[in-house]
Amino acid sequence: MADLTLGDRKTTVDGFVLVGCLILTRIEPNKPTMKNFLTTTMKRLRHLSLSLTLIMCIAHVHATELTMNAVIRLQDHAVCKLSFDDLNNNSLVRVYDNQSGEEHYEIDVVNHDVLISELQLNREYDVLVDNQLVAVVNTSAQQGEPIHVSDALSNALTDWTQLKGKPRAIDYLNGRSNLDQMEMLYFLQRFYDSDQTYPNEEFWSLTLPWETDNWTEDGGSGSEIDFDDIIGLEEIVEGDNQIKNCRCNNVLRLNQRITPGLPNAANLRNDPRVINHSREYFNEGPNVYSHFMQSDNGPSKDYSLRIHVKKFNIGARSRQKGTLDNPTTGAINKSELWWLLMCDPGLGQASVDAECACTKELQLNYRYDTHLKTEANELSCVACNKKGSAATVEDWASAVLVQGDKTTVLSSVKAELKSSCEDVGPIGTIGEVIKFVNSVVKILYPGSGVTSVSKTGTTVTAKTTASTPAKWVKQINGVATAIVNSSSVVAIKDGSCGTADADKTLFDGTTTVTLKSNEPVSLYIINANEIQVEAKRSGEAKGIVASDYFISGVIQRNATANEVAYCCSKKVGAYNLGSLGNAPLSLPEVQNEVGVVLDRTGPWNSPYDTKNPHTWVGVLVPHEVDILFGKSGCDDVRITNSMPEDNPRLSELQKLTLHMTSDGLLTLQNSPLREDLDIRFYNLEGKLVGVTHVRPNVSNYRVELSQLTNRYLVAVVSTESGDIQDGIILIIHE
Repeated sequence: MADLTLGDRKTTVDGFVLVGCLILTRIEPNKPTMKNFLTTTMKRLRHLSLSLTLIMCIAHVHATELTMNAVIRLQDHAVCKLSFDDLNNNSLVRVYDNQSGEEHYEIDVVNHDVLISELQLNREYDVLVDNQLVAVVNTSAQQGEPIHVSDALSNALTDWTQLKGKPRAIDYLNGRSNLDQMEMLYFLQRFYDSDQTYPNEEFWSLTLPWETDNWTEDGGSGSEIDFDDIIGLEEIVEGDNQIKNCRCNNVLRLNQRITPGLPNAANLRNDPRVINHSREYFNEGPNVYSHFMQSDNGPSKDYSLRIHVKKFNIGARSRQKGTLDNPTTGAINKSELWWLLMCDPGLGQASVDAECACTKELQLNYRYDTHLKTEANELSCVACNKKGSAATVEDWASAVLVQGDKTTVLSSVKAELKSSCEDVGPIGTIGEVIKFVNSVVKILYPGSGVTSVSKTGTTVTAKTTASTPAKWVKQINGVATAIVNSSSVVAIKDGSCGTADADKTLFDGTTTVTLKSNEPVSLYIINANEIQVEAKRSGEAKGIVASDYFISGVIQRNATANEVAYCCSKKVGAYNLGSLGNAPLSLPEVQNEVGVVLDRTGPWNSPYDTKNPHTWVGVLVPHEVDILFGKSGCDDVRITNSMPEDNPRLSELQKLTLHMTSDGLLTLQNSPLREDLDIRFYNLEGKLVGVTHVRPNVSNYRVELSQLTNRYLVAVVSTESGDIQDGIILIIHE
């Protein structure tokens, strides 16, 4: 028998189980014996049901972030490359076919990369690292779906959009040596024609060596790809369209940026960073100390700082903690959504600007709430005169929109709260607005050469280096000035001796922007906070700041007057949200707020597209980050009226309203026509899911429906003779 300690609990297990765990976690996955070992070991584990082995292994898992998910479709199978920020070579990687449930063993692990070969087409696979779901691999065509790319590729595409007289995207990307070759091929296949596949052996022999021995020490390929040699690539790039046609698609980042925190794209959540310091003593005995706790999940956070001083004849002791005063990195909490409506001309075109005129409406919503609490109390102490304590907390937040080379500060607010007791007076303002501005600028313009931001009178100036581009200097000064001028202060009354607390919504806004082709758009919430506490002789003080937030955006139907084929794309929604600990809104309440916002722009083809089981109105939003898809523009089920709009019989038919419940009970109201009607029900993919015949003066019918993917239908109502018809969007009610 062997004893193991998991946390603060001791567990006794059989010795052979312990050995199994050690083997599983220490085997080198990139050795040739790995596949055979995994096959044998996992079968044995399943037969023996050694679940405790896996539980023990999980205790040692190091969380890792998926940074790339590139799937390439060949003619009779698919291959995939996954990259992670910090994949342990001792980790156990497993892949399962979601359809059959079978485990897939064609896996190689090289440093931070996982290579998966011989995947079946049109399947989804779950990828687990140390029994944790870390990625979902989709080998379907996904035509019309947005393309998810790594940070490196999204940055390269952003740089490409800034070029004047743009080269074609395929040529520009091929010239970027820092990009992963596999992801480039994945992107080109998805962007130009997601239904096309590459040849098998001919393609693969000319591109990436798949065998582990051919990989370099840093995990990259041993040879670069010559795009001119890839059989079939030109056909993929040109496709079925003529040379002058544009190609457009929505491009999104693989991970929606929330920092600090650890994205988990597979589980649609963001894991917070948590720090719980032990008591920090002032070298003056056990009764003079402070304690700091910190939880960060982007702008969602929960900070607590307490100081305790109880000692005769001791002066004031103080502590200050927060994220406002890091002069180097601007260590600050942020959340970002990034969109790119990317358009590339066909072969032979020198510029995309003349050919691509796609625009779409992007509806944005953003909200930030803060909870502030301060406590200042005196402690009983004989002969401790001139005692007391004080606490001040501050929370800063800005909502910022970056569209192309234009930056707009949508809102910027600071909230503060104070308490003071006895001989220690109120602590003054901790941070000046210029400190917050300095951190914001470092986030919006990384690597810009900005060293500091200062304010003289009413003039705000960013100190830059000689290498900072002139256009950046102008933009940076503009942003700094805007934050200084727009930052309002929520003045909360001093709590005096005792406890003060307040919940404030610093902003709750919405705006609509025009998403133009090749003009990236980012929406940020940026946040910083500080807590300062002080105690003298016999006092205790505490400060708490906690917050919740969300940002969301929906790309609506095309805004062009004439919808052309290359402008057609599905409606896309995205959101980030969070709430920790003492925040004004709990996580379910923030999810409800986002659900209400998304419900205004529905319907959506997602699991959320059901009635919320709680009392509030809105679609169900169960995750902290996600992307939704809906039918829009060219993807709509289109209904053409069989008679002119001004026909009186059609006008009468259009007064008809329908109500349907989830069990198929259909109720008609305001049916003016005295003739039989036929109603055909379509889902949003255009598939017929039900039919019913309606008679005059009968209001209720039972309808059998099939192939439902969400609660929205299109009901096509026509007379029995078929001489007139009309379409109605129908919501199925619980």
